[in-house]
Amino acid sequence: MKTIDVHAHILPQSAVAAHNRGEDWFGTTITKLPNGTPGLLTGDRKSSLGSLDYWLPHKERLPIIDANGIGLQVLSLNPQLIRDHLPAEVAIACTTSVNDELAETVRETPDRFAGLAALPLQDPKAAVRELERAMKDLKLAGCLIGSHVNEVNWDDPSLFPILEAAESLGAFILLHPFNSRIRTPLPRYHMVNLIGNPLETTIAATSLILGGVMDRLPKLKICLSHAGGYLPFAVGRFDHGYKLREEVRKDAAHLPSDYMRRFYYDCITHNDDGFARVVDMVGSDRILLGTDFPADMGLANAVEWLGTQTCLTDADRTAICTSNAARLLNLSPKAGFATTTTL
Repeated sequence: MKTIDVHAHILPQSAVAAHNRGEDWFGTTITKLPNGTPGLLTGDRKSSLGSLDYWLPHKERLPIIDANGIGLQVLSLNPQLIRDHLPAEVAIACTTSVNDELAETVRETPDRFAGLAALPLQDPKAAVRELERAMKDLKLAGCLIGSHVNEVNWDDPSLFPILEAAESLGAFILLHPFNSRIRTPLPRYHMVNLIGNPLETTIAATSLILGGVMDRLPKLKICLSHAGGYLPFAVGRFDHGYKLREEVRKDAAHLPSDYMRRFYYDCITHNDDGFARVVDMVGSDRILLGTDFPADMGLANAVEWLGTQTCLTDADRTAICTSNAARLLNLSPKAGFATTTTL
């Protein structure tokens, strides 16, 4: 069984090279923090990447992922480097560079890596063009999107063409939280990540549901990072609101819980009971192996951990670790898969 990790990030090697030259990278100053990890400053957005492994050339991560039982990693840009708040021309140049780098990595090592495109999301027309190039010319498997686009939710009509194009192209979408909009009450204890990240995913997914986007795009393939954030645990409250209040149900055709199986979810809950709840709610055919490598908040031993989950059968583990992702990403025989069956 060849395991597939759909949630793994890169610090582009072009960014590492810019740091080594003492230059900015598409509007970001990259520093080396006292502990050796990368620090990022983009305008007023300041963040850090919590692992030394971000500096590694992509192929040099192979011994690490081998040790964690990962056969193929699906690479995507680290979300802190999404350029959604910069001028569109900067984002276009950046995403072109990132996607060319991803495509080169996949071409060189197709049995170990696949790629998800970065997009200039603040310019929907340019984003659609880049997604088409990424899927058709670069042979990437889909795209990464943030939980919002410069604080605009994904039910906004201006962003619909991006999702519409993704559905038409059969692109796999990894929806990832970033740049939490809830910061004032979360100043300490890493709460901006512990609480803010799952909340961002929940806001994004709920906007897609209640905004009617999932009704309009029934074949959209979206994976919610970190097992859907709070969505699997709060959806009962959303159902209650849908039944009670007109403003909740005015754009969505069904109860929020009816959309749970329209999404896919990675396995990152860090908790056995929470994972069992997600499996019970959506089924093992909607769950994918994800590690968030190389983030310190990731799930480094995901394959081993899934092997201990008593809520899963052997068939469930095969689906989660391999066959679900192989189907969704249309992985080719070059990547070590026998079929390219689509949904």
